[in-house]
Amino acid sequence: MMEQDYASIMRFMLNAWGKEDYYFQEMPEDFVLPSVYFPMPQLMIENNTVSSFKRRYSAYIKIFGEDSKSAQNESYSIASKIVTAIAKGKNNIPILDIEGENTNSWVKIRKLNLKKIDNNTHQIKITWDTHDEYFVDDSQKIQFISFKNLIKGGLE
Repeated sequence: MMEQDYASIMRFMLNAWGKEDYYFQEMPEDFVLPSVYFPMPQLMIENNTVSSFKRRYSAYIKIFGEDSKSAQNESYSIASKIVTAIAKGKNNIPILDIEGENTNSWVKIRKLNLKKIDNNTHQIKITWDTHDEYFVDDSQKIQFISFKNLIKGGLE
């Protein structure tokens, strides 16, 4: 299942680019150029507070451009446009519901990095966090503890 925040990030990036040529999870051998590839993000779990934990996601999104002289910097141009759109929003991306409507919640992008990884192929690394509460057991709580018989020799 794709997380709602990652789906919202994908939609934001495609809107910033202005096209819909993308792949998710797997790339076919004969993919369209230019295009964007969204792999499943990496996940790391960390403690956050005494009552919550943090899920830190990192996605390495690849932008592929045409391999022609006239389109030599196409992947960089597309990737730069996407990164700039994220930065202009103060690294906040609106979370969308299943219908694509704004939920008035945001994903805060913690790290945003653009680099060249091959000829006319660039990678955008994004990192974001989500926070969840620990599971709380609904077991019955202790009401009373008597220490009278636990003290060696008893009370005198």
